[in-house]
Amino acid sequence: MIVSYRWLGEMVDFDAEPDRLAADLTHCGVVAEVIESGASDSLLELELTTNRPDCLGHRGVAREIATLYGKALRSMRVELSESRPSTSSQAAVEIESPRLCRRYSARLIRGVRVGPSPDWLCRRLDSLGIRPINNIVDATNYVLMEMGHPTHAFDLSRIHAARIVVRTARNGECLVTLDGVEHHLKEGMLLIADPVKPLALAGIMGGQDSEIGSSTRDVLVESAWFDPVSVRKTSKALGIHSEASHRFERGADLEATLPAANRAAQLIQELAGGEILEGPFDNYPGILQRPSVLLRRSRLARLLGLEIDGDEVERILDSLQFRILDSGAEGWTVALPTSRMDVAREIDLIEEIARHHGYGNLPSTLPAWQGGAQRRQDHRVENTVTQRLLHLGYSQTLTCPMVDAREDLKFGATQGISVLNPLSSETGVMRTSLMPGLLASLSWNYNRGIRSLKVFEIGKVYGWVQPQQPGERSRVGLLATGNLEEKSVHGAARTYSLFDLKGDIETLLEPSALGEQDVRFEACARVDSHWSAVAAGQIRLGDAKLGSFGQLDPAICADHKIGQPVFAAEIGLDQLQPLWRSEPRARRIPRFPAIQRDLAIVVDGDVSYGAIESAIREIRIEELHSIYPFDLYQGGQLPHGKKGISIRLVYQRLDRTLLEEDANRFDQAVLAGLRDRLGAQLRG
Repeated sequence: MIVSYRWLGEMVDFDAEPDRLAADLTHCGVVAEVIESGASDSLLELELTTNRPDCLGHRGVAREIATLYGKALRSMRVELSESRPSTSSQAAVEIESPRLCRRYSARLIRGVRVGPSPDWLCRRLDSLGIRPINNIVDATNYVLMEMGHPTHAFDLSRIHAARIVVRTARNGECLVTLDGVEHHLKEGMLLIADPVKPLALAGIMGGQDSEIGSSTRDVLVESAWFDPVSVRKTSKALGIHSEASHRFERGADLEATLPAANRAAQLIQELAGGEILEGPFDNYPGILQRPSVLLRRSRLARLLGLEIDGDEVERILDSLQFRILDSGAEGWTVALPTSRMDVAREIDLIEEIARHHGYGNLPSTLPAWQGGAQRRQDHRVENTVTQRLLHLGYSQTLTCPMVDAREDLKFGATQGISVLNPLSSETGVMRTSLMPGLLASLSWNYNRGIRSLKVFEIGKVYGWVQPQQPGERSRVGLLATGNLEEKSVHGAARTYSLFDLKGDIETLLEPSALGEQDVRFEACARVDSHWSAVAAGQIRLGDAKLGSFGQLDPAICADHKIGQPVFAAEIGLDQLQPLWRSEPRARRIPRFPAIQRDLAIVVDGDVSYGAIESAIREIRIEELHSIYPFDLYQGGQLPHGKKGISIRLVYQRLDRTLLEEDANRFDQAVLAGLRDRLGAQLRG
């Protein structure tokens, strides 16, 4: 939005130079910058947020300036010299879509003379980037820049039966707009039409069939309110953006339609002559009644941190056209204008007062606080997990929780929660797994020559807890591929394997984090469809499934043009949080030597090492310091379906040296436990 410094000065008397004015407006929330300075005038460019359509005209900006400097906004006198017959006897307006057009005002001017606009008007419009056309069209553009409310002029003789119909388009209708482009309209687009044909795209652009020309003698001036959503959809669908649509999309003022029509009629009469017919046409069936708001003195002082004088509060509100209905000890009852639909609550009024009192005048105070602060348990868990994975050489990534539905189905057993208005098909559902984002991150790096990568993400996944009841869960996802060790003069390269991933997970979930919780790894043929059929497993905490890990299905990797094995894991954090130790624990370094014993046992071929270790730990030998498998033997002299495993057990006490008798007793207990639970035998 570009405004004229000189034009603003005609509306409110202020002394600030252009640079100072721009700085002061910026400090009160209307960001401004001087883009052109000259002896006769200067131009300011305003960077307005979408909730401030009231400043899309010079008068709205002048209102801000008047409030800012404590000046009076000059009244805009519109005095019309009307002639008979009445407007209603010469034209009619019918609104078929009252939801999309809540108010339609119009004026008729007969006997105009279309010609060039005077120099002062041409210069003013041209300085604001608007090309002068003729005195009728220029008058409507002048009112647009002055009041911020769009108006449009129709040649009355080109409107069939002098009857305006506000309706939605029908499929197959066409309209050639003023820019000469033919548009094929879709059903639901709001139109200004007559009984025979479309005349204009409501709130966007007029049509050539009713434009003002040199032969025009009678003019109908339209000033209406159109639904912002309807205008925005039509504008985007047809690829048209105009000064009118820019304002209607942000919400025009319902109460400004008739004043804008009167102002345009007055200016057309001054520039082109003619007679303004008696009485306006004003179809306003559903008058907007905005509820008043109570602004409490106590809340104002508490939020701003200081007591603002009541007279100052009333001055600011009154200058901004917020009418004070009642004032008392508790506060003020304030009527809200239709020009400020962004203000609807008490907190909005407080913001208006803060803006014009000056943010720099508010004291810097900390809120009162008598309690303490501590990190949430879930934050402690996530922070610990993050630090451990970083130390293991992983890089953290953050991906979008909205993913492609087809990609999500590769990693989730159920359909994800659909996004109502996705930006694209690639963001159609809320993810049910972290894998789509992690794999996309790997693909991006892989396609740029990075073949060795270890990444992780901590985030939420989403799904249906019950029909119509969505839920979310916290997870950590790991993904690794390529070389764990690169080739060097000291040795050959070593590729990342499933067992490296398992070791990283063991480090992440080591006993210091979960205490005595039993974390186990169980191999299975295929946990989920996205895992390889030969290298996948489950991570279990007690009897509950904590997550899954394995090698991704090569077919999925091929879809992302990744030509090497990819290993991944996904672990639920929600199950870990109640078990995670809030503080790290330390124990004394043993002063006495340990005893190491090696046991070679024979078990069935389908017995996993995890089951063996769990069986040993269930015996609860306090002196057992560590368990480690160091040999696996199959075939040879062993019976079919059997395998031999050699396990190293380390016993140690903190208060004395263990004796051979102690170690023998522990070994016997271990062997008995393995025999009873797994049918294990000591290998001869």
